[in-house]
Amino acid sequence: MDDMIEGKIVSKKMIHLVLVGISFSVLYWFVESIKDIILLEKESLFERFLFPDALSFWIRLLGICIFLFFGIYVKSINQSRKEPENTIIDKENSRETQVRINRARMVFIESNRVLVKAKDESSLTRDICNLLVHIGQYAFVWVGFIDKNGSKNIRPISKAGCNGEYLETVVSELRENNANDNPIHKAILTCQPCLLQRIRSISSHQLWKSEAIERGFLSVVSFPLKYDDEVIGVLNIYSEKEYCFIEGEIDLLERLADNLAYGIWAMRVHESQKELKEEKESIEKQLLYIQKFEMIGVLVSGIAHDFNNLVTAILVFTDMALEQINKTDHIYQDLIDIQVAGKRAAELIRQLFLFNCKQTQKYAVIDLNETILNLMKMLQPLIGEDIRISSQLASDLWSLHADRGRIEQVIMNLAINARDAMPEGGELIIKTENTIVHKTQPEETPESHPGRYVRIIISDNGTGMDKNTIKRIFNPFFSTKKAGKGTGLGLSIVRRIVRQHNGWIQVQSEVDYGSTFQIYLPALLNKLEDENENPVLFGNQEFSGDGEKVLLVEDEKKLRNFTANCLKQGGYVVHTASNAEEAINIFQKMNADFQIIICDVVLPGRNGIELINELLIRKPDLRVLLNSGYADCKSRWPDIKHKKFSYLEKPYDSNKLLQVVKEVSNSLPV
Repeated sequence: MDDMIEGKIVSKKMIHLVLVGISFSVLYWFVESIKDIILLEKESLFERFLFPDALSFWIRLLGICIFLFFGIYVKSINQSRKEPENTIIDKENSRETQVRINRARMVFIESNRVLVKAKDESSLTRDICNLLVHIGQYAFVWVGFIDKNGSKNIRPISKAGCNGEYLETVVSELRENNANDNPIHKAILTCQPCLLQRIRSISSHQLWKSEAIERGFLSVVSFPLKYDDEVIGVLNIYSEKEYCFIEGEIDLLERLADNLAYGIWAMRVHESQKELKEEKESIEKQLLYIQKFEMIGVLVSGIAHDFNNLVTAILVFTDMALEQINKTDHIYQDLIDIQVAGKRAAELIRQLFLFNCKQTQKYAVIDLNETILNLMKMLQPLIGEDIRISSQLASDLWSLHADRGRIEQVIMNLAINARDAMPEGGELIIKTENTIVHKTQPEETPESHPGRYVRIIISDNGTGMDKNTIKRIFNPFFSTKKAGKGTGLGLSIVRRIVRQHNGWIQVQSEVDYGSTFQIYLPALLNKLEDENENPVLFGNQEFSGDGEKVLLVEDEKKLRNFTANCLKQGGYVVHTASNAEEAINIFQKMNADFQIIICDVVLPGRNGIELINELLIRKPDLRVLLNSGYADCKSRWPDIKHKKFSYLEKPYDSNKLLQVVKEVSNSLPV
C-alpha cells in the first residue's frame, strides 16, 4: 500500500532507503569526529561532532553526498531492471483472475441449463456440485438441507470431489454445535455468504479444520440457500489454494446459489401442488364412492319397510301353518325350510344396514365355533376352489355376548380380503382359542386391556403387506386393489364392529409370506340366558294373553291381518287400524278401553310416535309396543330409546311377537 506525502507518492521502499542513507551519514560523521580526535589530538568528541572546522565539515559533507548519489543511482538501476518483471507478474495475475472469473461465469451459465432440465432436488443439487468441480475446478463441493423439524441440523444431499468421510466430520460437529468458527455455521446464522480465505488462520483446534488441511482444503466459501429470508440449505465450495476466491468470482457464485435456492423452492411448490392435486382427486373419488353408497342406502332404505313387512308376513303365516299341520306330514318340513329361509332373509336385510349408526344391534349369547362352521358352508363357493379353507376351533371355547350377524360380517370381510390376496390360490385358516391378557403383557395396541378374551385368528399365505400399508388398511376408502375392485370400506367396517364389541384387532404381515388378523372379543364371564337356546313355541301357554284388549295400528293390510290373527290365537282381543286418524277414532269409540297398543312407527300422515304421545295423554297407563321395518332415521330409534318405549324390530315371527307382547303386558306403564 502507498503512503501520501506533500501530494507526491513515495513508496515505502524509497522511504526506507532515505532513512538508511541518513543513518550511514550520521555514522560517517561520528567516525570522522573520532578520527580527528585520535590523529590530530584536538578538541573533545562532542566539540568535533557538533562544531568541526571548515575543512573537516566540507570533507564530511562531500562524502555524504557521494554516498547518497551513489545509492540513488543504484536504486534507479535496480528499479529499471524490476519494472519488466513486475509488468509480467501483473499480467499473469490479471490473466489468472480473468480465467477464474470466466470459469465461474461458465459454471453460472451451465447451472441455468441444469435448473431448467432438473426433475427433482436430488438431481439438481448433484448436477450443480459436479459443474462446480469439473468446470469450476474447485476441490470439493457439497450441498446440505436444513431439517424441517426446527433443529437446524444439516442433512447432506449431494457432493462432488471428495469421499464422504470429511463430510461426516463436518456435519457431526455442526450437529453438536462445536463448529462456531465454521463458515457453514456462520452462513446459516447470518443468512449471508461467509468467506474464509485461509483456513490455517483459525486459532481454534476443531476437527473440521484439521481434516480440511489434511485433505488439502485451504480456503472455503459458504453460501446460504435462502428464499423469502428463510434459509433452506447451504452451498459449500472448497479450494486447494489460499486466497483463492476473488471478488468477481464470489459475485457469480452467490448468484448461482440464489438461483439454486429458487429452483429448490420452485420444485417444492410444484411437489406440494402435485400432492394437493392427488389428494383432491382422492377426495373426489371418495366422494363418488360415498354418493354411490348413499344412493344404495336410499334404495335399500326405500324397500326395507316393505321387504320387512313381507318377511314378517311369511314368518307369521308359516308359524300359524305349522301349528295346524302334523309333524309327520311331508309339508311340515317344507314349512320349516320356508321359516329358515325367511329368517335368513331377515338377517340379510339387517346386514345391509350394518354401517348405519341408527341400526339397532341384537346381542345374544353365541357359540363362535358353531357360527364359524355354519359360515364356512357358504364361504367355500364364495372364496373359490383354488383356495383351501380349514378351521382349527378350540373345543372348550368360551361363549360370547355378541351380535351374530356382525361377527359373521367380520369373518366374511376378512375371508374375502384373504381371497383377493391369493390370486393364484393358497390356504385360508380360521382358528379360535381362549386367551387371557394380563397387565404385565406389553400392549401391542392402545385399545388392548386386561381380561379374558376369545381370539379369532384368520391367516392366509398370500401376497402380504409392507409396514406402510398396514398403517393405512383400516382407513376408510383405502384399498390395495385395482380401481373398481374394492370400495376400501371392508376393513374399516371390520374394525368398527370389533370396537362396538369392546374388542380390538391386530395385524401381522410380511410381503410374499401372507397376513394374519387376530381379533380379540371379550369372553362371557357369567352365563346369560340366550333367547335362541329355548325357542318359544307358538301357542305356549306361558306367553298367552288373558283377554287383554290390543289396538293394532299397521298400514300394511296383509301384515295387519296376519298379526291380528296371531294375537287372537294367543288370547288377546284385537282391534285394528290402518293409520293414526283411524286409531284415534277407534280409541275414542272404545272410551280408551285398551291395555296395549301395538303401533308401526312409520304411518301415512302422522307417525306412530305422535300417535302414542296423544293416546298417552288420554290414558297414561297404556302399555306401548312400537315396531318398524326401517333401519335408518325413519325408525325414530333415538326417540323410542329416550322415552323407554318397548320396541319390536321387523321382521318377526309369531313366537317372538307373543313373547314381547306378554312382556309388555306384564311391564309397568311408561
